Amino acid sequence: MIEQIAKIENYQAVIEGLDCVTWQEAAKEEIWRESPIKTPHKDTQSIYLRMPDFINRHTVFNELEANTTTILANSPKVQDIILECMYVVGCSRLGRVMIVNLKPGGVITSHIDEGLYAASYRRFHLPLVTNPNVRFTVGNVTRHLKEGLLYEILNKQLHSVINDSDEDRLHLIMDMQLLHENIRLPQKIKEN
Repeated sequence: MIEQIAKIENYQAVIEGLDCVTWQEAAKEEIWRESPIKTPHKDTQSIYLRMPDFINRHTVFNELEANTTTILANSPKVQDIILECMYVVGCSRLGRVMIVNLKPGGVITSHIDEGLYAASYRRFHLPLVTNPNVRFTVGNVTRHLKEGLLYEILNKQLHSVINDSDEDRLHLIMDMQLLHENIRLPQKIKEN
């Protein structure tokens, strides 16, 4: 399932709100973390905004707590966008938050998010920089996710992403528990 939830008007504030002037400049700094080669995410880089204090195989799959990083603590515009997204979906608990870059020509291979953590949170994507040649597949549904629209991604199903372009693709990814976990979120806007 890829479900469009809401339009986030000021989504570019995420990029503008980082300590660095542009995300391209951020890419040159050491705040980006490369994903390990042996994961489905080998073509990605991430800026961690909320994560466990220690990251290893066990915590990735099982640690439910996430702490705010210095980057997020010093980025009030980014905090405002996250709070808006939390409000829109009825978030009761915020988990991990990161900005993920899928490199030009990159692929996130088919996989299912597993473990206690994935079972405990729902995943939301807010595309920040993208283009029509980036395609996200969940189950048998493939879509281009448009900039500034908030989507829920059912990451407990088989999913993959292809960036069939020569441009970076940046998403703000937020994991949330909802006030009413068993209800399906309504589709609040129609895609153009």
